Amino acid sequence: MGPDRKKQFLKKNSQLVPSDENVLAVIIAEGKGGAWRRGLAAGISSASPLAGAVADRVESVGAKDPKVGSATAWPEASIFWLAFTDKQLHVFEGQVNSQQAGPGAAHYPFDGISGMRFEKKLLISKLTVSFADGSSVELDIAKQNIKPFVEAIENKFASV
Repeated sequence: MGPDRKKQFLKKNSQLVPSDENVLAVIIAEGKGGAWRRGLAAGISSASPLAGAVADRVESVGAKDPKVGSATAWPEASIFWLAFTDKQLHVFEGQVNSQQAGPGAAHYPFDGISGMRFEKKLLISKLTVSFADGSSVELDIAKQNIKPFVEAIENKFASV
């Protein structure tokens, strides 16, 4: 289902991952509520008197909660490339309609991640990355080939 995200990522962004790491899987994710906001924005006319109120509500629903710890290093973007290697999880800013990653990035060695939980849903699945310091990040995963990523998580974190 869909393009091979690992191949897409490595084609234009391989220099972003240390050469001594093996990329196991790559997915594209959005902040919690991001896919919902994107779908809603497409259906709302800016001329509508409710558009501003809905946009404000959408932003507050999807806004990143103020957190402490590892979650604060997560890049500020609406779309992310998540590259799961044999040593760590790399998170890069993504750009709409572009296969280019960055410039924002965060790198999480596995000893700083307490778990990753994937919940498969009909349209928009959920991924929660929990850090050893108690902080966490919740993401939306739109339809794409997630099997290699989920298998990599299952192999590393048994509580998926």
